[in-house]
Amino acid sequence: ILASLMLSSLSESILILTVGLGLSKEMWSALENNFATQSQAKIMQYKILLQTLKKTGIAMKDYLNKMKSYCDVLTSVGHVIPENDQVLHVLSGLPSEYDVVVV
Repeated sequence: ILASLMLSSLSESILILTVGLGLSKEMWSALENNFATQSQAKIMQYKILLQTLKKTGIAMKDYLNKMKSYCDVLTSVGHVIPENDQVLHVLSGLPSEYDVVVV
C-alpha cells in the first residue's frame, strides 16, 4: 500500500527513479540517494558563491541581500552557515575602500 501511495504522488520525472523497484523501502532509498546528491551539489555551488561574491558595482543593500539569500539557500538544504562565518564572508567581499571598516 505504501509503495502505491508513493508512486501516485510522484511526478513523471521522479517516477523514473523508481522503475524496477518493488518495495517502498527500495523506492525511498533511491529517492533519498538522488536528492542527497543534488543537495550536496547545491551546497558546494552556494558555498563557492558565498566565497567569491564581491561588492563590485552594486549597492551595499544588494550585496548584503545576495549574501543573505545564499546563506538562506544553504540553510534550506540543511547546511547552516554560522553568523560569524557570514560576517567573515561579507567583510572579505568588500573592496579596499572598506578596509577601515574591516580592520
